[in-house]
Amino acid sequence: MDQFELAHKALIEEHLERRKGERKGRLLRGHSFGERLLLQNVKFWRACYVGLSQ
Repeated sequence: MDQFELAHKALIEEHLERRKGERKGRLLRGHSFGERLLLQNVKFWRACYVGLSQ
């Protein structure tokens, strides 16, 4: 697994521990390709922005 995959897995596990009811169900059922892609893109653009601001 690469660094993103490990961080994503840790994020999901942390959120699953804190969520209850429908929010937990939505996370289990619905967190798939689109949500992962958004997180990867945010990570990429944030790294670019931070790099440019230094």
